[in-house]
Amino acid sequence: MHLFALRMGRRNERRTARNSRRFGFALVTFMMLWLAASSASAQATLLDGFGGAIGFGAGELDDADDVFAGPINLGTLFPNDIQYGPGDWLNQVWINDNGNFTFNNNLVQWYPSAAPVTTIAAFPMIAPWWVDVDLRAASPGPDDTIYYHQDLVGGRLIATWYEVGYYDSHADLRNSFQGIITNRDDINAGDFDVEYRYNLCEFTDGDASVGLHGSMGMDSGNGTDYWDHPDSMTPAIINLCTTSNIGDVGVWRFSIRNGSHCPDADFDTVCDGEDNCPADWNPAQTDTDGDLLGDVCDPDDDNDGVLDPVDVDSVDPYLCQDLDADGCDDCAVGTDGFGPLPDFDPFDDGADTDGD
Repeated sequence: MHLFALRMGRRNERRTARNSRRFGFALVTFMMLWLAASSASAQATLLDGFGGAIGFGAGELDDADDVFAGPINLGTLFPNDIQYGPGDWLNQVWINDNGNFTFNNNLVQWYPSAAPVTTIAAFPMIAPWWVDVDLRAASPGPDDTIYYHQDLVGGRLIATWYEVGYYDSHADLRNSFQGIITNRDDINAGDFDVEYRYNLCEFTDGDASVGLHGSMGMDSGNGTDYWDHPDSMTPAIINLCTTSNIGDVGVWRFSIRNGSHCPDADFDTVCDGEDNCPADWNPAQTDTDGDLLGDVCDPDDDNDGVLDPVDVDSVDPYLCQDLDADGCDDCAVGTDGFGPLPDFDPFDDGADTDGD
């Protein structure tokens, strides 16, 4: 079937759809950092500097409705392919105007569904914001456009939905967001990270999907490996611009390891098995004393034997306290610096050069 015929068929379905479609959604309880701000205001900065009309890349989708770009070969960015779902290796992707990436085919379904997706043939999907986008709303120009770019230096595919409108050809409300898929072969072949960046959040549905407020998440298509934002399909999805799972307003990050969403209890984007503080949010993984216990959960960051709350400098093993009040820091002489032995010793804290 030609794409034009497909669009017309979809359009006729839209005119009768309206409010009749309702879909259940999977709710995955998780810790998140909620940050208060206006839902319509700009939040995360969109990544740019990739060429094209306004810096988001030279690739563009047609200014139409229910369109896509693809298949896009991923062989250069992901020479080992992407593993999404145990045993499922992927080497091409489609960027669909309605706010998602798919890996086995394009998707022109305008109404969203929460993961795991059951309304279509199962195939892997990464959805920054599956919502009824319409690229026909604006006059010719750089806005109301979807751009994409393969960043060979950063090893990532970036798609930008820039000031897009909603169905049916409306531009009074706009959304701007990005989906970024990054190669993490440095951990395991086929591993990758996902980042969503939300800059402008003003609409959650379209004329033919009223009440279906969009969804955000990821779905491997196997019914087991998926994650769905708790606010998917609800009006609260508008808060994507003002919330985060990493403490950076409007930015969400996730890790896929060995084909699955890795356990990440503190949602700091570091898998529990690799996290030096799996119960405490610490994406930087700072470990001052190198004892494999991150500073945020290490009671003695510099391993000088004096606990951080009473240590005058918790990251310097040669500064800690002066229990005998002789003017010499008890860690001044030290034993082994950041090593396993305590460095504080009130009775050996420096030479008595004046003989008092």
